[in-house]
Amino acid sequence: MIEEVPFLGVAWACFLIAAAIYAIHLAKRGWEFGYVGTWTSLLGAAILAGGLLVRAVRVGHWLPFGVCELALTLALAIVSLYILLEHLVRIKEAGAFVMPLVLLVHTYALLVFCLSSGGSEASAMAPALRSPWFGLYTLGVLVAYGFFAVACGAGLLYLCAHVALARGVRISPSLEAIDGLNYRAVAYGFPWLTLGLAAGSWWAWRTWGSYWHWSSAEIGILVPWLIYAASLHLRRWDRWSARYSALFSTLGFVVVLLTLLGGYVLTGELDVIGSLTVY
Repeated sequence: MIEEVPFLGVAWACFLIAAAIYAIHLAKRGWEFGYVGTWTSLLGAAILAGGLLVRAVRVGHWLPFGVCELALTLALAIVSLYILLEHLVRIKEAGAFVMPLVLLVHTYALLVFCLSSGGSEASAMAPALRSPWFGLYTLGVLVAYGFFAVACGAGLLYLCAHVALARGVRISPSLEAIDGLNYRAVAYGFPWLTLGLAAGSWWAWRTWGSYWHWSSAEIGILVPWLIYAASLHLRRWDRWSARYSALFSTLGFVVVLLTLLGGYVLTGELDVIGSLTVY
């Protein structure tokens, strides 16, 4: 991944600057800071996409194949989906919480890159991984996790705003608007995770003759699915307050990070088979 290093470093710097600008926007309420944060995030996403494109051309396949590539693609998904939702709901304050999550995932990828003596050259993909069902599984999970990261950021913003309001501090945007962003992000991400689960199960059946093995990887995808399914179900039937939804969005993404990024920590394997992200 040597050719991608400049892209990754510049993108990381852009995300760091964006996180700082969004924090200033949250503290000072200056609209100009919000727009600068958005454009800086967009610039970082474009540079990161360029780095991933360089890598894809070099190794000869487009699918994220290792822990480092999965983390970088997730970082790109989070930024892209946050900018999309920010445009739809007009809430820029959540960027003060979403961008640190992007930095966390991106920094993890860079640490894996360094600890693996330069990221190690990507090996040829196993024939089983060339299935379009595996690609659909990866796409569904990464898009879902990108939306859930936005929901986590919105949930953290909601909890902080709730505490501030209880202390008599005037807040903007309103709790209802922040809760709307949280709910929309979860509602958008859940179908993608369902699609990923279905595609992964079908791929597993075609590859190994069984839909489900109760492996740590499968459980690692199922647990977030159950968390977000319960949150959406209870919210729909008015049995779940906005505060609990914010707490569950935060908890759900913590579980996502542990399952998605924990494979290298627990196994030391850089390839996708050795991580906890795959069936």
